[in-house]
Amino acid sequence: MAKNKNVNLHDVLLPILNVFQYKTDTINRIKEELNLNVRIELVITMINGYTPGLTISPEFSRFASATNASIGIDIYVYPFSEPEE
Repeated sequence: MAKNKNVNLHDVLLPILNVFQYKTDTINRIKEELNLNVRIELVITMINGYTPGLTISPEFSRFASATNASIGIDIYVYPFSEPEE
């Protein structure tokens, strides 16, 4: 398996924020019309000790709050490689 690059959570959330942050009124209207909920699901994978930063920016927090979104975080930790002898 290839080495996992150390990625900050903010780097993943920023493109999502850039697409949706100015569409909160539309999201909320559709939610109400169709009786929907908003969920933001994050899946974090840690491989061989490479762990992402877990910072959620105030801007993303405001977006999640404005759409009344729940944020779920799943963390999967894969074993460290055994040292070669």
